[in-house]
Amino acid sequence: MREMASWDKVDRFLKALGRQAVSPGKVYLTGGACAVLLGWRPSTLDVDIRLVPDQDKLLEALPALK
Repeated sequence: MREMASWDKVDRFLKALGRQAVSPGKVYLTGGACAVLLGWRPSTLDVDIRLVPDQDKLLEALPALK
């Protein structure tokens, strides 16, 4: 079973993802991650993201960042 992601974990994940970026882009959060960052709930099971534009380096980094 996966560990729940708190505000701190979501924040650390996004910062680590940003450090892997090689060009500007945007990360969109959906679902539970939004609720956690807005303070609506304390944690979520997963962090759903959409990268615009997709960057191969970021996609390749995702397994290690989990």
